[in-house]
Amino acid sequence: MSGHSTHSASGASTRDHRTSADRAHPFGRELAQLDEIAEEMLGAAAARDADAAVMAAKNLATCAAADYIAELAPLFARCFGPPEVAVDAGGWI
Repeated sequence: MSGHSTHSASGASTRDHRTSADRAHPFGRELAQLDEIAEEMLGAAAARDADAAVMAAKNLATCAAADYIAELAPLFARCFGPPEVAVDAGGWI
């Protein structure tokens, strides 16, 4: 027996597959990473679609953060008073 370490058949075939894939395309590893990211993004898009379906089923609306703040600003003003005005840096001395 030679001094080489032994590998399982599945481990060796995977390594051989990766090596041949790397030789087949100079950016094989990077493309594999892009495939993983694309799969994650598709999963996120599916979750977003499912959320939108639930919201539509419950007759809920979506709005931008600016719209939400504009709607709540009068409520906060009534409860907590007008916002404090900032004094410029040299005004307090």
